[in-house]
Amino acid sequence: MRRFPEQNDIWTRVGKMINPLNVQNEDVSIIDFVHVMPLNPKFGAMSRRYYSFAEHSVNMYDHLDAYMEEIVEKFDKSESQKKTDKNKAVNEDKRYVSDIKKRHLRLFTLLYYAPRPYLAAIIGGFESYKYHYARIAAAIVNGIGLSYDDFKLCKPMLDYIDVEVDKCIYPYWNSVEDKYLFLQPQKAQEEYISRFNRDSDIQIKILGQGYGLIVPDFKPNGQGIMNFDLPTVSI
Repeated sequence: MRRFPEQNDIWTRVGKMINPLNVQNEDVSIIDFVHVMPLNPKFGAMSRRYYSFAEHSVNMYDHLDAYMEEIVEKFDKSESQKKTDKNKAVNEDKRYVSDIKKRHLRLFTLLYYAPRPYLAAIIGGFESYKYHYARIAAAIVNGIGLSYDDFKLCKPMLDYIDVEVDKCIYPYWNSVEDKYLFLQPQKAQEEYISRFNRDSDIQIKILGQGYGLIVPDFKPNGQGIMNFDLPTVSI
């Protein structure tokens, strides 16, 4: 029997009713965040250009892929300094970013913002976001067969890549000049899925066609709604 919605409940794309503040592993779905990330704008939509979290994740993926060696080396050194005690002895049992498969590192860039849509409608960007982010990230990462311990180890690196990509985008996201071609939701979804499938054992399939654009749908009375239909995806 379907339970009655409570204050913090949300309906997901696959039809589940979940409480993002008390998420369980079975609550999260690849299909949900692959559908919703192209529809969530970065910068709170306070921009001239539409720039989705899916597109930003794609840019994070490409940035890591292009500068993998130097970025991994940078954070291996950082971890080495953390793990050196007062006697300069290193705990050899500790893992480093370079110990993680490269394809998993790239996948982590795509999953970095995946928890956000679950929380955005409930708590926005408040401090409690950081606490609940970890729980949802763990469910997502473990749910596709990756190690959340590895994800946590990479989190400082992912934070760094996030900021670096932001720096690249800032000159263009509110510009009147088309020097950077921002992606419409369906194209962002396609680019996201193509990179996910490149490195994941789980493959995402696109079924059918969506509108591809954010299409205003005007009614006879003059009211309009924004139609965000994207293709159905499956695994």
